[in-house]
Amino acid sequence: MPATVSIVKGHDLTAMLALSLENLGGIGQFVSPGDVVLIKPNSFVKQVPANGNIAKPELVVALAKLVRDAGAARVIVGERNDDAVLANFADSGIEQVAELLPFGAAEHVTVRIPGAKALQAPVTVPKILLDCDKHITVPVGKTHCGAGVTACLKNAMGLMMGDETRKSHSYGICNVPIDVNTLKWPVLGVVDMTIAQEGHFPGGVGTPVNMDLIVASGDIVAADATVARLIGHDPREVWLIRNAAARGLGVMDETEIITVGEKIEEVGCKLTGVEFIPDEFGDQVNWHADQRCPYCIRDAVSYLRSPAGRKFMEKHGPINVVAGPVTDAGFDESRMTLIIGNCNAWLMDRGVYVQGCPPAVFHISDQVKALGLDGD
Repeated sequence: MPATVSIVKGHDLTAMLALSLENLGGIGQFVSPGDVVLIKPNSFVKQVPANGNIAKPELVVALAKLVRDAGAARVIVGERNDDAVLANFADSGIEQVAELLPFGAAEHVTVRIPGAKALQAPVTVPKILLDCDKHITVPVGKTHCGAGVTACLKNAMGLMMGDETRKSHSYGICNVPIDVNTLKWPVLGVVDMTIAQEGHFPGGVGTPVNMDLIVASGDIVAADATVARLIGHDPREVWLIRNAAARGLGVMDETEIITVGEKIEEVGCKLTGVEFIPDEFGDQVNWHADQRCPYCIRDAVSYLRSPAGRKFMEKHGPINVVAGPVTDAGFDESRMTLIIGNCNAWLMDRGVYVQGCPPAVFHISDQVKALGLDGD
């Protein structure tokens, strides 16, 4: 059956949300009287006012009110970074319509995920995720240097407690969030694209882009595929979306998605993430890159563009960078060499190896610093 995705453009968040849900048949399609509902917004960093990094609190409050008015027995709004959540929702009125639950202060459980494809290890999550009847995800749609495009699927990383999020990089960021979502698959995704973001997020400062959109669907894979198309990316090239669709958890093909409201070609715009330009750093960097998997390459580029990366090049350049699933190890070993990603573990003794699939930009920086090679 085709998935319905709503695209609404405007400036009044409450009215936009109401129309979004009307396009999908109403909040009653997703919430029943007596339900315990967990709303998981992207609110992982303090940003007051919201400017493309986090979902706008006023959107979350409006959604929580609709869920409450639909007869939910409890409405919980939760996210993992306690200080950020409390700061972002201060004076928002959230306490009038929902329980605000910083996950660090919540009860946790450590579980193995049945049928996990990538995260074949215990993971610690808030107990409310398992106890709730319905899970609604409220992310921001934006580019991401380690995942290509981020929206509903990747928002599940905020369900992993503390340093558990490192497991998403260790075991594969293009599959781990899918596994975590399967613990309680979201019945609804509401993507805040009023202000989207492009550029170096999360490796550096992303650039806010006003789009004035809300994308919503009961199929979060279809929602993410639509977000990708709205910002000029082919969802088939976004491995997180492609993998979720391949696992039968939703649809991504245009032929299987019915969009209601605005037309993608009329309201979308191209957002640029981290692009790999082999000669960008001149003779300071000798690349050994296999672009069959672009994510380690993009994170390496983002690191080298950062102040820490430039300092590293100034101290040790010219350097080699090995990223992507290379099969040829013929590089000049007299140079300092960064070896990025799990697929290159076979080369770990031949340079500075950074584990991950892909490693986050800060993982590269942390490893360089831990080895005393950061230039300080």
